[in-house]
Amino acid sequence: MPLQERLSQEIKSAMLAKDADRLSTLRLLKSVIGYLLVERKTETLSDADFVGLVQKEVKKRRDAIEQYEKGGRPELAEKEKKEIPVLEAFLPKALSAEELEQLVKATIQETGATSKKDMGPVIKAVQAKAAGHLYDEVVDGYCARHKVKPGITGWAQINGWRGEVDTDEKIQKRVEFDLYYIENWSVLFDLYILLKTPLALMTKSENAY
Repeated sequence: MPLQERLSQEIKSAMLAKDADRLSTLRLLKSVIGYLLVERKTETLSDADFVGLVQKEVKKRRDAIEQYEKGGRPELAEKEKKEIPVLEAFLPKALSAEELEQLVKATIQETGATSKKDMGPVIKAVQAKAAGHLYDEVVDGYCARHKVKPGITGWAQINGWRGEVDTDEKIQKRVEFDLYYIENWSVLFDLYILLKTPLALMTKSENAY
C-alpha cells in the first residue's frame, strides 16, 4: 500500500479509536503533504518523497524539543515528543550495522571498487539497494564534498561527538576519533560512516549542535 494511501487509512483508524493526539499529528502531516502536492501540481507523492518529507517533520520536532527544553517549556517539548513516534511509524526500518556492512561489502565486490575514486558508483548502487533507509540527503551531498574525507568528522559525528569543540574533553574525543579514522581508513569504512550519518543526526546527543 502506498504511504499516502496508508496515511488516509491511519487517519480513519485514529478517528474510530477517538485518539485525538494521534489524529492531530496525522492531520498535520496530511496538511504538509497537501501543500507539497499543490506546489508540485500533482495528486500523488512517491513513497521516497513521502519518507523524505516525514524525515524533515521528525527533525523539526526534535529541533523544537531542544528549543522548548532550553526555554523552560517542558509541556511543549512533551507534545512534540508524543508526535515523533506517530511520524516515525511511516519510516522504513533502519538497517542494522551488520546488514549495512554486508550490503556495502557486496556492492564493493559487485562494482569492483578498489579505491576512493570508485566510491561514486558504489554509493549510487548502495543507495538504490537501500532505498528509503534514511540515506538520500547524505548521498546526494557527497559528491559536492568528495575532496574532503567524510570520516575526518564523520567518525566522531556518528559516535555522538559533533558540534562545537569548546572544551578540552570534546577536543580530545574528536582527535581520538579522527586519528582512529586515519589509521583505519578503507573504502568500506568511509561508506559505513557515510550511510550511518543520517541516523546519527536524528539521535540527540549532548555533544551535538
